[in-house]
Amino acid sequence: MEYDGRMRYYLLHIPPSYEPAEPIPLVLNFHGGGGNAAGHQRITRMNETADTFGFVVAYPAGTREDGKKIQLIQFWNIRKTITGQYREGTVVAETDDIGFVSALLDEIGGKMNLDNSRVYATGLSNGGMFAYTLACALSDKIAAIAPVYGPFQGIPEQCQPSRAVPIMHFHGIADTFAPYTGGSPACEPVANEQIRSVDDTIAIWKEKNGCTEEKTITYSSGDATCESYSTCREDSTITLCTIQDGGHTW
Repeated sequence: MEYDGRMRYYLLHIPPSYEPAEPIPLVLNFHGGGGNAAGHQRITRMNETADTFGFVVAYPAGTREDGKKIQLIQFWNIRKTITGQYREGTVVAETDDIGFVSALLDEIGGKMNLDNSRVYATGLSNGGMFAYTLACALSDKIAAIAPVYGPFQGIPEQCQPSRAVPIMHFHGIADTFAPYTGGSPACEPVANEQIRSVDDTIAIWKEKNGCTEEKTITYSSGDATCESYSTCREDSTITLCTIQDGGHTW
């Protein structure tokens, strides 16, 4: 599709159970920084999940630093961060990815009968960070987000969602590219980019969603434990799933 004078790309998977007469949910699944839509589709295997549970999944493609159309080594513009403009002075920083996603939802909605009340965003690393960006800017279109190894990098005061956005965040303690406790990533820093800690991420969104301090363990298996804050505004929930030995991977 063309957006903002540039050709943009996405992969779309429709489950065989889809019936045009019935509205169907949509999951937007964003690749990580330096990744691409096709690779992310293979890594996440979400097509299988979509077929099992009956939802459409879209894998949008980000932007290359050199502006070329080849769908490799792409990134998402997460706008202003705690350390300044993300990838300042690059093609990525000048790209309106929020507008692209909004237009993409209209594009997909024109092709099928979407349930607009059940549009969700997930993503890995830079894609997870972008899911938080969408929660700030498109809370009227995105029902909930599920970032994977991608903490909130935005400036809290500049994030003004129109409603409480439910969140399920996945993060491994052994992650060195987006460290659980924050700080410098093990990969080459971009403009001295610092990663916000998972604890700070959850604290910011607990405040935005008006959650109390009360939390409960809602899942536990092997190295994975999920804790949920369920007493929040507008019946929203914030869940943090921690993987004890988890590295930077889906």
